[in-house]
Amino acid sequence: MDMGAVNGNLQGLKKYVIDELEALYDVTVPPAQVITPELATELGRLSSSMNREISLYLSRGGRVLAVSVGVHDNVSLPDMEGRRSAARLSGIRCIHTHPSGNPMVSGVDLSALRTNKYDLMVALGVDPQDFHHISASFALITGLNEHEQYTVEAVGPVSLPQLCDIFLPNLLGTVEKALAQQVGVGSLENRPERALLVTVEYGRQRGLWTSEDSLEELKQLADTAGAEVVQKVLQKRPKPDPAFLVGRGKLHELALAAQQQDADLCIFDEELSPAQQRNIEEAMGIRVLDRTALILDIFAQRARTSEGKLQVELAQLQYNLPRL
Repeated sequence: MDMGAVNGNLQGLKKYVIDELEALYDVTVPPAQVITPELATELGRLSSSMNREISLYLSRGGRVLAVSVGVHDNVSLPDMEGRRSAARLSGIRCIHTHPSGNPMVSGVDLSALRTNKYDLMVALGVDPQDFHHISASFALITGLNEHEQYTVEAVGPVSLPQLCDIFLPNLLGTVEKALAQQVGVGSLENRPERALLVTVEYGRQRGLWTSEDSLEELKQLADTAGAEVVQKVLQKRPKPDPAFLVGRGKLHELALAAQQQDADLCIFDEELSPAQQRNIEEAMGIRVLDRTALILDIFAQRARTSEGKLQVELAQLQYNLPRL
């Protein structure tokens, strides 16, 4: 495929239209979003003017990898090389228009989703009378059936604002974790857990012990517990966020980092409340620990006597009780 060129059925299209299609390669979408309202509206305008479907293929980072044009119910789906492995999706999502106004994904779309292991297959139903009116649906892989074939689920119709509000890293992280439980389990068992480390610094630092020192000590604890630290994150805030500890923007960054680093857990440098832990896990789609839980885990690994094991187990149960 010629990157930067428009693919598919270009017959009869004027040069200025092809130029507008090629300009789509210059558009980027925030990694946390499926699509922006502006890009969806531009796709609706072009698709409506041509009365043809348009497909965009976007990377996890939000970069347009390919643009393709097709006729109704016969959209061209080029073969894209992505970051495929047994338990991971391709890292590419396909977003295409339906100028007829039908917002639902088709059987052809679902087949392409399975074959190419796309992150998402998104259909934009463009109102033939007004391209500003767009509704949508999307489909994603949900797992494997008893015949080891990918199962898919379609969602919709949804409004364009609802589609744009989806937090993509959480959605894809959940899908890939589910796949990891069914595909390539043996290889996952042989590797250490991959961990993100997070510490938050409030106000001005006092004394010789810095947040960087505390984060380095947390890394040593994670190493002792057998985890592989893939990234360390320090955020400075005037005070902790009551719901997420870190700010919402930083939480989005952590979710993206977890997805990019293929992290299994996130370890915070200070104790989280049960509500904070639950909120962060729901947002990131991976397991979340704090320093206390990490230390208890190390004690559990190192306990040798029956009395020691019982003491650690009791401490863990007392810690987990308010989190159940």
